[in-house]
Amino acid sequence: RMVFAHYMVGLTYGQTLSDWTHEIRTAQAASIDGFALNIGPNDPYTLTQLRFAFEAAEGLFTLGHADEEEEDDGGGGAHQRLPPPFVLFLSFDMAAREWSVEQVVELIREFTRSRVYYHHVDERAMVSTFEGPGWADHWESVRRQVGGADGDGDGGQGIFFVPDWSSLGPHGVAGKLAHIDGAFSWAAWPRAGEERITGDEDREYLREKEKEDKVYMAGVSPWFYTRLPQWNKNWYSSSERLWYDRWMQILELQPDYVQIITWNDYGESSYICDPPTRPSQVVPGAEVYVSGHPHAALRATLPFLVRAYKSAGLKDCSRAEQLVTTVDDSDNDNQDNSWAVAWYKPQLARCGPDGGTVWGQAGTRSAALGARDVVSVMAVSSVPTTITLYIGNGNGNGDGDGDKITRPPHPHEHHHHHHHQHQLSFHEIPLHGRTGAVTMAMRGKGSVTGPAVRGQCVEGEVVGFNCVVIGV
Repeated sequence: RMVFAHYMVGLTYGQTLSDWTHEIRTAQAASIDGFALNIGPNDPYTLTQLRFAFEAAEGLFTLGHADEEEEDDGGGGAHQRLPPPFVLFLSFDMAAREWSVEQVVELIREFTRSRVYYHHVDERAMVSTFEGPGWADHWESVRRQVGGADGDGDGGQGIFFVPDWSSLGPHGVAGKLAHIDGAFSWAAWPRAGEERITGDEDREYLREKEKEDKVYMAGVSPWFYTRLPQWNKNWYSSSERLWYDRWMQILELQPDYVQIITWNDYGESSYICDPPTRPSQVVPGAEVYVSGHPHAALRATLPFLVRAYKSAGLKDCSRAEQLVTTVDDSDNDNQDNSWAVAWYKPQLARCGPDGGTVWGQAGTRSAALGARDVVSVMAVSSVPTTITLYIGNGNGNGDGDGDKITRPPHPHEHHHHHHHQHQLSFHEIPLHGRTGAVTMAMRGKGSVTGPAVRGQCVEGEVVGFNCVVIGV
């Protein structure tokens, strides 16, 4: 099992090798295994940026193997080579413009030779797409030309093709299984007019893939809001509890791969990377709802969630509130990996005009009807603890009244004398019209204050439906 993040290379104009190294190290620290590099056919800087990305990842690979050689200098028996510490693979964006077979083949030939290019367990190089089912018949030609199919060796063992053809739906993709080795689903948000995402579509993909021995890659996303009239895009998908709900589905369904959508697509409010530092990182028009809306604190949730996914079943669920537990096998019995992360919209949903934003892709009703005014809190603790939210009053030091969340002892906690048992919980705190600064305090971890919630729009302003994320 691997967890990747979808990286928009089209937003990297002016990015340096050092920037790529920082991005990769940041993702790696969050337990992400690699980037799916989304590329279009026409950006003149794509090749330069891809080469930077692979050079940065190969630099980490070299460091990792230097450490490996030091550990192995005693010799004695065959040595198992470590995998690359961070991998990359190509994801061809076919939604907007046409690719030629020659372009696709040349890129696959160049980059699949890299030591850090991701290969499936059968040694074939992973290749993906964003959409492009109409291009399906060309992939046989690509396979022949890059090797593996006809033995010319240019592409090693050939490609392992796992496209996102979500526009077809699971049954439509099932009709094209002869072209693919697996399916990646972009359906990572609730449908239009619905507040919660279901795992129904995942289950359909899983049923189809079992029939033909294919793999399934599920998409996970933290949020979705876009208001880009130049692209005819203006909708909000209900996201208040999406990050939590979707990961619970991943833990239940155990897909072969997970892809976080996205690392850096600011224009769709689905990013988990750091705030942008260059104008080229943000699609024009999106800066108004991206500026001052950090999401980076969400990454603190990933080491726990990824470990739970990869351990395939260290979970314990109750009907009232889903609860996930994992055992930390660290030798350091005093280690405290507790954390709390909160996210919320810094404007009340009906504080002004909705700007024509609809509730869900292809929705017809106002987004304000599907945007709930709550603070969502996800927390992990190895000991019983209390988290307090102060909304518009108090300072996080115990002054004033706050909304308290208590993590009680787990019923089986006393059985784990030599391990930390970390327990995950999720809570929603309704705002009930409250405005002002949001402070979250966690016993033993300190406090953090996020941007204030506003109850009114200024003249000429429309409601934005992006969120901010804070964490301790």
